[in-house]
Amino acid sequence: MRSSGLAPALIACALVHSSPAAADEFSSPYGGEFREVSHRVAVAVRDGYATFRVRRALRNVGGTSDELWLSARLPMGGAVTAVRARTARRWRAARLADADDAVSRFEALADLVSDGRRGRDLPVLVAWEADGVVSVRASPVARRATVEVEYEVVAPVCWAAGRGWLAYPVRAQAEFADPTITVDPGPGRRATVGVGAAAAAPFVDDAIGACGAGVGDGDRDVVAIAIDGPSAHPATVRYAVAPLASGRALVRIDVDAASALGRAPRRPWVVFVVDGSYSADDDGLTRQLALARGYLAHAPDARVEVVVFRREAERLFGRFVAASSFDDAVARAPAGRRALGNGSRPDRGLALAANLLSTQRGPKRIVLVTDGLAPDAFSVDAALAALAPLPADAVVHALRVDRWEDEPLSEGRDDDGPLAAIAAAHGGVQLALVGMPGDDPATTDVMAGIVRPVRIDDLRVVASDGTPFGDVDVAVDQLAEGSASRDVAIVAAAPRAIRVEGKLWSRRWSTTVSPDVALSAALPALGFGSDLHWDLGDRDGRALAQVGGVVSPHTSYLVDPGALTPLPPDVDAMLQAGYGVTCRAGCTASASVTCSGTLTSIVQGQADDGVDRAALIADRLAPAVARCAALAGEDRVDRELVVETTVDEIVGVDIDGESGDGAGECLVDAAWQVRLPAAFVEPHARWVVPIHYAGAGWRASPAPARRP
Repeated sequence: MRSSGLAPALIACALVHSSPAAADEFSSPYGGEFREVSHRVAVAVRDGYATFRVRRALRNVGGTSDELWLSARLPMGGAVTAVRARTARRWRAARLADADDAVSRFEALADLVSDGRRGRDLPVLVAWEADGVVSVRASPVARRATVEVEYEVVAPVCWAAGRGWLAYPVRAQAEFADPTITVDPGPGRRATVGVGAAAAAPFVDDAIGACGAGVGDGDRDVVAIAIDGPSAHPATVRYAVAPLASGRALVRIDVDAASALGRAPRRPWVVFVVDGSYSADDDGLTRQLALARGYLAHAPDARVEVVVFRREAERLFGRFVAASSFDDAVARAPAGRRALGNGSRPDRGLALAANLLSTQRGPKRIVLVTDGLAPDAFSVDAALAALAPLPADAVVHALRVDRWEDEPLSEGRDDDGPLAAIAAAHGGVQLALVGMPGDDPATTDVMAGIVRPVRIDDLRVVASDGTPFGDVDVAVDQLAEGSASRDVAIVAAAPRAIRVEGKLWSRRWSTTVSPDVALSAALPALGFGSDLHWDLGDRDGRALAQVGGVVSPHTSYLVDPGALTPLPPDVDAMLQAGYGVTCRAGCTASASVTCSGTLTSIVQGQADDGVDRAALIADRLAPAVARCAALAGEDRVDRELVVETTVDEIVGVDIDGESGDGAGECLVDAAWQVRLPAAFVEPHARWVVPIHYAGAGWRASPAPARRP
């Protein structure tokens, strides 16, 4: 593994692979041969998701012109949200189209190129092939010609072991290039990328464990990326909403538990209150002391005493001893103090323990172990009164032994019964134990959970006003530290805010969050990256794909050379009906494509807040305009850029007018380098930026929106 530090990391990855069953694959209708000559990936990590910008150069190394067809696997849980390609000397941005219409237009354009009725610019199609797989097609690709394709993928950042995880698929075969991966983990974060088969194999398994629900054969062919950085305590909660055409909503709720939910107390005073009645039997007392050893494994600096209760209670050691001397103290304890007897009064054991701790300075803990059998004289009120000498920060836990069985020790939270109420009153928890304690990992793992909190219990989601949240529920009732709950659901109505609740021992925790703008903008892609998209139905699925600009069973991206120059009339008439690529929702098929509805917008440059966003883009392009004109040898530049954004990220750039090998291509590349300011908050929009340059002067001002 190799660490990137806080800056972006450039890592040439040696691949980890096993079966190639689900890996990338070339095919062609005419049996041609293609080879990947370059594969670059830029990963930008955001809160809850990441954007992969993948650029691949694919060459026809066969003996004749042929169609390129690449089946490309996507990062786990990802979907394609933008495409551009270069088949001659310029990059062209793709436009989203109905899937069937895009195929028809692609094939018609390919035929025109083959017949010599078009230039060297080829149509390129990126279409849905299966969950997690898209097809990349270009035709006809001349012998020795290279097609460059760049596509963006939005994928979830998985969470496990207190780290974010991403998994990028690779193919370790001669016809595919090893990817060079650049990772920008974001402010304050660090990226680690698994490289080298021997070193990275366990690392890859961790990534698949975090992200690999539904992983099949061949899915260990991945480069694993771990993201480390600060996280909220006790959990980071994110909420995203995407309205659907039917009036329903797609929602996503992430709950990422912190890598550590609590710290072990320093130099605590610990009293174990154990059952010395006949119902415990000799072996039972020995097993209770084994539980104490498991506890002390996590508190090696503790000072410890044992109180044995029967009808009355007494100290086993007679003094507090260091944790390291526990076994010696047990061996030296008088036999009479370990003898079993009648009576079972845990309240008297608790009273003695409280008195012992009342004069000590520092963290204080009581751990009560019992089989739950007690006389009628025992009561919660009596036990709480016995604990009255304890300070407010002392913690009491109760371990109720259900049964000793010859199996590894396990536990479950138990909030029922009097002992649970006693523990809860002092910040602790009652656990029900099953199994056989001993000097083994299972025992120390169980006891770790009462040294410090290691999970969030009773996790649930409600609307912020407390009402039930439709069919949404978190994926787990208990969330271990460093783990995550991910829930994506379709609901009748999404609340304006949600509240996530849980418990750390007996302390209640809750947080209220509103929809995250950036994650909500990414949600259409994340929806199609999950199995849930099959439940959307045709209407909602199609509209969601259009809003998010997502390759889906309904929609494809087409790099269309005919979009900038007219097609022959016969071809244009044949394809015009049903072919809408101008907008992402509410498209109507006609010669002049128009948009209706509220799911997306083509923006002239000024939003409701009065900020001229097209001018903001133009200002950031200003340094590049004169340079592009000079490089192209042009005295005058009149172009119109259409810049597509999701929040403050540019996801598409197209240009109107003849650009060829002049300033246009330079301007497109310059626009891709623009970093947008925080004023860009729209989940999805397009901004029309006319650029006019003459000699030493230039201007870029919004004009009425028209067909991009």
